[in-house]
Amino acid sequence: GGAEATGRLISYEELIDLGCMKDTNSCENAPAWASQTSYWTGSAGDSGLPWYILNGEFNNDLYFNEILFGLRPVIELNESVIEK
Repeated sequence: GGAEATGRLISYEELIDLGCMKDTNSCENAPAWASQTSYWTGSAGDSGLPWYILNGEFNNDLYFNEILFGLRPVIELNESVIEK
């Protein structure tokens, strides 16, 4: 039962686990696939503004420019659909 796959946006906590640093607003230690593009995350900062990645920068701001930022979905597969 259940869905074979679900989609969502990456979280702030996942980006921290990948090497992004709030204190320096940088993802220089994160893998390139996570840091070297521009996209919105699924998390909001203390001010309620969404976190974003902008070519290695890690910050939160108003959602204002859909041209600069895209969405990078995280796809989670149910283990039952993965061939072993």
